[in-house]
Amino acid sequence: MITFTVQGSPIPQPRQRHRVVKTKSGKVFATNYTPAKDPVQSWKSYVRAGAQQAGAKVLTGPVKLTVAFFLPRPASLMRRQDPDFALLHPGARDIDNLYKAVADCLIGICYQDDKQVALLYASKWYHEKDRGPRAEITIENVA
Repeated sequence: MITFTVQGSPIPQPRQRHRVVKTKSGKVFATNYTPAKDPVQSWKSYVRAGAQQAGAKVLTGPVKLTVAFFLPRPASLMRRQDPDFALLHPGARDIDNLYKAVADCLIGICYQDDKQVALLYASKWYHEKDRGPRAEITIENVA
């Protein structure tokens, strides 16, 4: 089992961009990419570094991935009468796009391919008043 926390505001995976490429030999094909300067690239590097610092090893077979995303808490929930604990986040930032960014960047570090993820538990929260935004990630074999 690998467990680690990545500090910082989680960034969702954006939609891929497309372009048509023509080779010198005249072949034409389409390719998909995420721009190198997109903020998700730095978020993915933080997740990869967190996994490596936690001593991640490439797992084989089916994998269970548990991710709790703690997103920035708005000022309207930081008042004295508001609860101090984490609150479920019903707003923007689709949970599937947040998960996709994490699952993609752990390929080759925690598992061979993200198709190995057989069980997924993801949750989206506003962070506690006394803590900041982060992602808490656990990966384990289920076989």
